[in-house]
Amino acid sequence: MPLTFRSARRDDVPAIVEIYARAHVELLHAPSTQQLDEWIRDERSGTFVVESDGRIDGFAFAISHDGWLVEIAQIVAREPGAGIGWFALREAVRHAFETSRAHRVYVEVVASNARARRLALGAGFALEGTWRDGYRREDGTYADLCAYGLLESDRRTGAA
Repeated sequence: MPLTFRSARRDDVPAIVEIYARAHVELLHAPSTQQLDEWIRDERSGTFVVESDGRIDGFAFAISHDGWLVEIAQIVAREPGAGIGWFALREAVRHAFETSRAHRVYVEVVASNARARRLALGAGFALEGTWRDGYRREDGTYADLCAYGLLESDRRTGAA
């Protein structure tokens, strides 16, 4: 199945909402339709979809902070373990460094999300620290949050 990574459009919103509604995406604060529309229109952010055979199978949301710093804020996949998250993260990182000309890219992952933590490490990110109770779930409980970073120089030197 060939995958493509492209900018999200407003007509992609229903498919993105459906992906967030899937049971395995429970750790994220799911954006509303209105929020997704705002993200797509916001010039500071990058909203992307992963397509496979014309179907939207993933979504990535990145935020540029002053141009030099990019946060990959959310990546969701229709099916876990299918390589969609890996593809989305790799392409979001490529976009951040090559198109946005970022110096640094970071992701934050709930400590209990082992799959996302392996994904970040596998993509070359370095664990930079853990914030105790750094994430508040929608039900009001807290979870530790792990911070991962990747520098542009890491990619140039092959460290990532």
